[in-house]
Amino acid sequence: MKATRPIRALLAWTFAVLGGCSDTQWEEAVRELAPRTTRAELNLGTPGVRDINTRPARFPQLKSGFAPLSSSVTLFTASDELHGSELWRSDGTEAGTSLVKDVAPGLASSTPRFLTHSQGAVFFAARSEGWSDLTTDALWKSDGTAAGTVLVKRLPKVVESDKITTMTQAGGTVFFIYEQEGELRLWKSDGTEAGTVLVQSLGIADDLKLLAVGNTLFFTARDATNKPELWKLDAGGAVRLTTFTLSRSYYAPERLTQVGGTLFLVAEKTLWKSDGTPAGTVPVSTQSSQISEMVAVNGTLFFSSGGALWESNGTTTTQVRGFSGGPSGLTAHGTSLYFAATEAASGSELWTSDGTAAGTLLVKELVTGSAGSKPGEFFSWNGGLYFTASVSTGTRSLWRSDGAAAGTVSLKSWSETESPWFEKPHFLTPVGSALFFALPEFPDDSVPQLTWRTTGTAKTTREMMGLWTGTRGSQARSQALAVVGDSVFFVATDETPGESLWKSDGTSAGTFLLRTFAQLGSETPYRSRTGAVRVGQTLFFSADDGVHGLELWKSNGTAYGTALVSDINPGPDGSYIDELVELNGTLFFTAYDSVNGMSLWRSDGTEAGTVLIKSGGSSGNVAELAVMGGALYFEARDDVHAPGLWKSDGTVGGTSLVKIPLGGTYSYLEHLTAVNGTLFFGTGDGYGVVQLWKSDGTASGTVLVKDGLESVAVAYPAPQQGLFYFLAGDWPHGYELWRSDGTAAGTFLLKDIQPGPGHSSPHSLTPVGSKMVFAAYDETHGWELWRTDGTEVGTSLLVDLTPGPGNGVSATGGDLVSILGVADRGLALFPGVDPAGGAELWQTDGTAAGTFRRLDVVPGPDSSDPNSLARVGDRLFFMAGDKANGREPRFVPFPADLGSVTGALVTQGSTCNALRQVTPSCTNNALAPDVSFSWTAPSAGTFVFTTNGSNYDTSLEVSAPASGVLFGCNDDTGETLQSSVTVSVAAGQTLLISVDGYDTECGTFQLGILPSP
Repeated sequence: MKATRPIRALLAWTFAVLGGCSDTQWEEAVRELAPRTTRAELNLGTPGVRDINTRPARFPQLKSGFAPLSSSVTLFTASDELHGSELWRSDGTEAGTSLVKDVAPGLASSTPRFLTHSQGAVFFAARSEGWSDLTTDALWKSDGTAAGTVLVKRLPKVVESDKITTMTQAGGTVFFIYEQEGELRLWKSDGTEAGTVLVQSLGIADDLKLLAVGNTLFFTARDATNKPELWKLDAGGAVRLTTFTLSRSYYAPERLTQVGGTLFLVAEKTLWKSDGTPAGTVPVSTQSSQISEMVAVNGTLFFSSGGALWESNGTTTTQVRGFSGGPSGLTAHGTSLYFAATEAASGSELWTSDGTAAGTLLVKELVTGSAGSKPGEFFSWNGGLYFTASVSTGTRSLWRSDGAAAGTVSLKSWSETESPWFEKPHFLTPVGSALFFALPEFPDDSVPQLTWRTTGTAKTTREMMGLWTGTRGSQARSQALAVVGDSVFFVATDETPGESLWKSDGTSAGTFLLRTFAQLGSETPYRSRTGAVRVGQTLFFSADDGVHGLELWKSNGTAYGTALVSDINPGPDGSYIDELVELNGTLFFTAYDSVNGMSLWRSDGTEAGTVLIKSGGSSGNVAELAVMGGALYFEARDDVHAPGLWKSDGTVGGTSLVKIPLGGTYSYLEHLTAVNGTLFFGTGDGYGVVQLWKSDGTASGTVLVKDGLESVAVAYPAPQQGLFYFLAGDWPHGYELWRSDGTAAGTFLLKDIQPGPGHSSPHSLTPVGSKMVFAAYDETHGWELWRTDGTEVGTSLLVDLTPGPGNGVSATGGDLVSILGVADRGLALFPGVDPAGGAELWQTDGTAAGTFRRLDVVPGPDSSDPNSLARVGDRLFFMAGDKANGREPRFVPFPADLGSVTGALVTQGSTCNALRQVTPSCTNNALAPDVSFSWTAPSAGTFVFTTNGSNYDTSLEVSAPASGVLFGCNDDTGETLQSSVTVSVAAGQTLLISVDGYDTECGTFQLGILPSP
């Protein structure tokens, strides 16, 4: 049937072979024309999706931090399933709530902090590369729009701990403390990069403070002898007000509090005040106990010390009332003070004080008797005092009080399990016309998930609805567990308690739940192992079913065949299975029990066949399993031997010590990596000596390669190059990429990508052709894709996808960038970021011209942020997010490689089990399933592509995979239902061929490729 021709839809998903044609004139011409920073776009249609979690999309989750932008709009920090922790704005309603800017694209979090209103904008600290110790803090400001949310200044970074620690404003100038190399430094900003400058060093301390009193900034510092000081900064400049002499040098002045025009602060146990002059900076009183909290109420300073409430007018200090415990949570509301305090008869409850003993009263006993309600999180807003309290076991409530018992009412109660480690925050946040707060979705949630609002009555207290129609995501891990045969195993959740093991064959129908656990073994993203491994057609992994603790499990891909292998450490504590590797069809792993400690085990998948090989002993350990030459190598220390290199043939008798490189109790081996018959590893003595060693499996062949390192970290083998790549630190370069060929001369730093002692932290090295591509960071380019051939000159930036310091590759949260190598096609897939497309799926053949976006799941600058990339037969499995489905499994077919074959019948098959991916430019639908192929021209000339012999109404499209250039599209030829396209090509040119059907039709197709007569 003839199809209408609408505006051309772009091509279907495919991955064509790009290597092997680099010597042709055609490809060389293309590469000469390609920009250094490529922007080639190829819309690859809509991938298949399996929507596991069908709960309605939730409102963004509140994080710590907010500031009013105007009387009706507040900027605050929140996160949703598509953007990580970012800057949002709201007037208190769903309709008036929106993301301001995705500063760190995708799920990476810029984590806006210290939101401070000044000059009609909100200033904040954030990291556009995503939050981790490897990225750089910067000062940003926002007027509440995406265009008006701009970088003010990126701060210099030397060590991981460098960060902005606090911020305030005085007289329209923003001040902040920046910690650099352990030294705290005071900066100021007028909102421009040039006007953001260092004021002075404050010395080395853990707790230095800022406080604005009118147009004067007070701050604490340290002198050259580490004595704490108090300074002020105003229009006249910086002035030292006093130097404190304290009994312990680590004490720093704290609890800076403004009362009228006077500053109060605490130095050790002494209360001080200052009027901004050296003469007026004097002690007020010395307490017998530490002063724990201070607040100004109606012109009076209140503080708690020694279980009592005190007040001071700056001249005299008076105890207001003593308590059995507290007071805590001192909060000014109106002209009165409110706080939590404990008495033996009433427990911890809400109190108020006007500064007199007679006026210090219990507001309301929410729980009768000595148990108390444990009130906290006090917040004064819109005429009411809001707080949370527990009135029964397993519940918490939001309350509002007007200061009287009758006016102290519950607004909302919820189930919540108390944490023995920390108080759960509920993020009470004033946003426009409402007070937002966060609740746990389930009682045992460690952090509240759901956002609610109130205007002060129970009737107006309700959950905030999602900002779009759609469902939540199911992703629970940033990496898939393993590929077994033509299936991938992964972890997902529908947000019922626990984690679920799923299996997928790369189709929605073939994606199903195997079993739900209390916990699946934890991820270790900085290592190659993830607590799961394939042995034959069986997946072995660690999991906790809620009864046995973390133990060894297996799955054959069926629910029935997903079962516990052995309860190695009986009872609920678990054996903490780790280091799973396969050797000669047998599983080896480390496990702990109370008798043998952390030891080496093997398993054939049965309980009887799960046996101990090497005990770590009561004080020992076994770790770092690696396979080389039919033997298992590992690090071990036991009650007899210092940490050393061991090897095993899988039997107790065949397990022996190879060599102890460095003796001593604190020595260690790590990152055992085999390359072409040589085992590389790092070792250290625990006192600063770090070395690179190699071994051929014998004591004499286990030798030092390189000394003088500060660390040997993440390792990557490159057998095709005969090299061992590793991340290493030395003093003046930081963590950078090194290589070794097993000789001292051939072991060296490849490139100081982030010059100086800063870290580029290269990782995810993946072979592409004869080179390795990897992700690395520098302050000029941010996180981008690099490549190396093993030489310094051959180590360079591949592409700068996001020009400037913004990220061009995307990591999920704080994890590493995921790169999937497709060796037989000479390419790699990775989550790339550019301003036009956000964080989406890209591919590279190791060249700038061959690096381009392959899929745009969420069109435009928004991001789907793909990760968990895995190849499943002829399909790609990955996790990605959109507003309709949340973050869910996605599936896209790889095109079959036809090589350079020609003939009347090159290939045939059925499209009826294929995905619906393609909308050819010469049809008007995307409803029919389709298949794609890559083909490389054997010679220059004209070729005819046909579907003659197919038994249904076909369409045919031929294009260039990298550029998206269309060479031809045909629905019907003449009066037939078959299709034909004629293309002139250069020798070695690779084409993408897509066979589709009209409307929803599928059937048996035949594809022919013949030279034109």
